Amino acid sequence: MEAAVLIVDDAVSVRWIVGKVFQQKGFKVFEAVNGKEGLKFLDSHPIDLVIVDLNMPEMNGLEFITKVKENPNYADLPIVVLTGESNAQLLNIAKEHGAAGWVIKPFNPVKFLDSIEDLVPRLFQPD
Repeated sequence: MEAAVLIVDDAVSVRWIVGKVFQQKGFKVFEAVNGKEGLKFLDSHPIDLVIVDLNMPEMNGLEFITKVKENPNYADLPIVVLTGESNAQLLNIAKEHGAAGWVIKPFNPVKFLDSIEDLVPRLFQPD
């Protein structure tokens, strides 16, 4: 089975880079430009992993994580924060809201993928 990742970030360049990293690993990649669009997408598509920015217009990453985790259908959906924020308190709040962990921008694509694999190893195991 091909795992599906949803990248929720308002920066086109970030979505493109992250998308390419996941495509090279065989993931199906979907994108949303903000939390509202991401929630709408989740309602109609099966997703195995979400990568979300914290600072976005309309609905920020914390609001998105909270809304996703309020829905019992997504209780086990791993969400990883990808952000330029290095504020440990804010990142811990994201984790308290249900994020599996985080990666700080800018990032090295290889190290980024290693970090995601450490946070969500089941998605990288062969069928």
